[in-house]
Amino acid sequence: MNALLDQPLNIKVKISKSRVVEADLYKELSIDVSSIKQEILNQPAKFATWATLSDLAEQRRDKLKYLLSEGSVNESHYSQLVEKLSLAEKHYEFFSSIKDMFSYRMTILVFLMGNNYHTRVPDEYENAVYHLRVLMKDIVPYLSPQY
Repeated sequence: MNALLDQPLNIKVKISKSRVVEADLYKELSIDVSSIKQEILNQPAKFATWATLSDLAEQRRDKLKYLLSEGSVNESHYSQLVEKLSLAEKHYEFFSSIKDMFSYRMTILVFLMGNNYHTRVPDEYENAVYHLRVLMKDIVPYLSPQY
């Protein structure tokens, strides 16, 4: 693994009162080239988890947009909704980026599977994974797409 990825990128997302998703994104997105077949088998479940979180974040954002556009919100709640919408936009951008990274991960897995000469993950992929940390700087540590 690239030295850039030595530190974990932990995320904790509360989906409901009883369901929390916790993961180290670097670990989830890392690729073990010595077991590409297993990595490919695990990919659909990983993608489904993060695609679902992206969809939930999009639904939350859209709900807030709808509430604000409806015009029936009083002034005291309006500013709260604007703040929530701003955060929801960031959450959606973040989860959408993660979903895109899992799509990119699949492309890299297929590339590695079909090319026996590559014995390590391309630097471009590892650098893209590392840059998720930049997106996280404005996101609260405890993300919750649920109301």
